[in-house]
Amino acid sequence: CQLGCDAVETARHIFVCCPFFDHLRCNAQADVVRETSEQLLMWPQHNTHYYLGTMPPLRLPENIHHELETTRLITRVVHAWHLTSIRLASRIWGEYKRRTTSRVTHPSPTFTLPPSLAYLLNS
Repeated sequence: CQLGCDAVETARHIFVCCPFFDHLRCNAQADVVRETSEQLLMWPQHNTHYYLGTMPPLRLPENIHHELETTRLITRVVHAWHLTSIRLASRIWGEYKRRTTSRVTHPSPTFTLPPSLAYLLNS
C-alpha cells in the first residue's frame, strides 16, 4: 500500500482495512450510531461492502406493530447508513488521492497547433 501498509493496495484494503483511515471509519461509525441511536451489528457474512453502496438487511423491530411506522423507521435508518457510507467513502478516496497523486508526476501535455492557427501565437 502506498500509505505505508504491508498489504496489497486493493479497494477493500483502502476502504476497510488500511489503518491510515481508521480515524475516518471510527468517525463514520459514531455518526451512524448517533443517527440511528442503536449499536451497529456485524455486516452479513462478516464482509462489508459499504463503499459499493450495499447495505445489510435490517431486522424489523419487535415492539412496532404498525406497518407504516416500521417502514418509515427502516427507511430512515437505511438513509442514515447510506449517507454516512457515501461520506466515508468519499473522504477516504479524497485523502487517498491527495496522498498518492502528489507522488506521481505527470508531464504537462503539449499541443501542436495546425499551421493555419500558428500565426496567432507569433503576433
